[in-house]
Amino acid sequence: MADDEQQKADFYRLVEEQISSLEQKRIASYYITQERYDKVLQALQLDKGVKCQDGSYFKFWATKNFKFHEIGSKILYCKKSSCPVVPKEVFDTIKRCHSRVGHSRRDKTWVEIKNNYSWIRHGFVELYLRTCPGCSTRVPLKKPAAGRPIISLGFMTRMQMDLIDI
Repeated sequence: MADDEQQKADFYRLVEEQISSLEQKRIASYYITQERYDKVLQALQLDKGVKCQDGSYFKFWATKNFKFHEIGSKILYCKKSSCPVVPKEVFDTIKRCHSRVGHSRRDKTWVEIKNNYSWIRHGFVELYLRTCPGCSTRVPLKKPAAGRPIISLGFMTRMQMDLIDI
């Protein structure tokens, strides 16, 4: 279990390094924090005519991009993909999808995430794979070098024959 906590800490350290390299304007649209997730849920629950404390543009943005369903708890869905939105705390979600595809590297993990969730960055998947202990110790199989076939120009032109004097 300590390895899992270390992997999680390494993953979030890499995420913070990546986010700190972004421009300030892009950070807000790069991921959804748990706080912003809750604000979107509140904005979606407001009746028409009631002002949102985060502003009318935020309410417009939230209603344009998201919807929520109440199944035991309130879950935020992306309108575009009809998949649940995952806030910035994505480690467990990526780990679950990566295990589901059998540690099959980036592309299959990304397809699994895209089919089931939204608002997870492709870069987060790559950062997770850097910290995955199973993938870092696994050595990929080397492909054998393809030999060049012998192409014959005519019948028995590549055959060696010994001539014996009679």
